Amino acid sequence: MGIAARIAKFLRELFLHNVLLKLVSIVIALGLWFYVNAAERDSEAEYPIPVKLSNAPTSLMLVSPRVDEVELRVSGPRTLLSRIESANLSVDIDLTRVRPGMTTFRLRPDALALPRGVTPIRMTPSEITLEFATIEMKRVPVELAVGGRPVGDLLIAQSKVTPEEVEIRGPASIVRDISAVKTEPLDLTVAEPGRIKRSVDLDLPAEFLSASSPAVHVELVLEEPVAQGETRSIAIVVRNAAGDASVTPPEATLRVRGPRSKVEALELPNGAVYVDAQGLEPGTHRLSPLATLPAGIELVRELRQVTVKIVQTPPTATPSGAQAVATPTAPRRPSGGDGKPDGGEADGG
Repeated sequence: MGIAARIAKFLRELFLHNVLLKLVSIVIALGLWFYVNAAERDSEAEYPIPVKLSNAPTSLMLVSPRVDEVELRVSGPRTLLSRIESANLSVDIDLTRVRPGMTTFRLRPDALALPRGVTPIRMTPSEITLEFATIEMKRVPVELAVGGRPVGDLLIAQSKVTPEEVEIRGPASIVRDISAVKTEPLDLTVAEPGRIKRSVDLDLPAEFLSASSPAVHVELVLEEPVAQGETRSIAIVVRNAAGDASVTPPEATLRVRGPRSKVEALELPNGAVYVDAQGLEPGTHRLSPLATLPAGIELVRELRQVTVKIVQTPPTATPSGAQAVATPTAPRRPSGGDGKPDGGEADGG
């Protein structure tokens, strides 16, 4: 066998022996080659990086919108980029030297602890401007704000807010102009007469303000509007009379005042208007009538005096069934004008 034949046989055995295994090995090798080359090729990625403020002076407060995070764009091998965890990175801004007013801070992406081989491209935004103001505190009264008109035109008879004052804290330029703070509107559209107790939040008038108490306790007493009216004519009765009694005039009309619904529905029975004759002797007397009224109703004016006539009642006859006891007495004859018995016989002989 010639050399050419032996070479051909060797090549045939090389390629045809365990063909499947060799094909799999080639595929794996190509895959590894592509993976390594792709992983090592530079790529770009963006990450959200949190912004942290530190060492802020206690006498100042931030009054501009806060920037909580920035976008960081970097380049580098994909294997390295995949290892970056934005939660472990942060942009730290030192506020030690800030003063009242605007301060601009330039952001340095190269200050971040990025893996070696990763290059920062840019940070968006590249700078942050913050405004600071001097803090001032002041105690101010709390005013109740009412929203909606109560059903039936109820009136606020009493109101109490606890605490009556709160301490507000905020930028000095704002705090100095505040003389009072109001509550959130208290809705009374479905309120009924009586006592109401609620917890109501404060409605702070400006941004960046805070209060020592974010809410207050409110206590209200709601009452109906007061109205006046007249009753029908009511008979006047005499109480505690020592005999038969009569009144002139016999009726009275009352002018009353009270909650409108009670005045409109007021119906007084006979006997609600009376005069007290306790201890009065028989005869004629001038007395001022009194009236028994429901709670919340009162007289607008006193009733005019009336004339009360008391007549002594005759002695009551002996009740039936009682026995009378006779007392013996000497017979008595009618006497004449001379004191002698008229038409009688002389005593003796």
